[in-house]
Amino acid sequence: MSGAVALARRFGVSPCHRPEAGAGGDDRDSGDRRQSGLDGLFLDPAHWGRGYATEALSAFLALVMPRFGLTSIEAGHFGDNPASGAVLRKVGFVETGREAGSSAARLEAAPIVNYRLDLTLLKA
Repeated sequence: MSGAVALARRFGVSPCHRPEAGAGGDDRDSGDRRQSGLDGLFLDPAHWGRGYATEALSAFLALVMPRFGLTSIEAGHFGDNPASGAVLRKVGFVETGREAGSSAARLEAAPIVNYRLDLTLLKA
């Protein structure tokens, strides 16, 4: 078991996929390259507020973005979850806009805050 997987299991970090996105996440064809991603991550509440999500996301992006030639990446969070926005901003994401969105856990659309991170701005 890799160190990252061991830490993920220890602290209750797990990927969350939308059922309709399939095992590979949300795949969209964007011209000359393919974008793929997870729908979200979950950190066991017993470990909230200790910087684990920020550290894990920063390390993950520092490894994955160069390895796969990603110069930027987009993310978002529901407006009623400001802690997720704080994690994104600490890593270097910049807000790009707001929109309404939904999830399998919500009965109706809710505000989403969107962000973008350029690899040069990643705080690893």
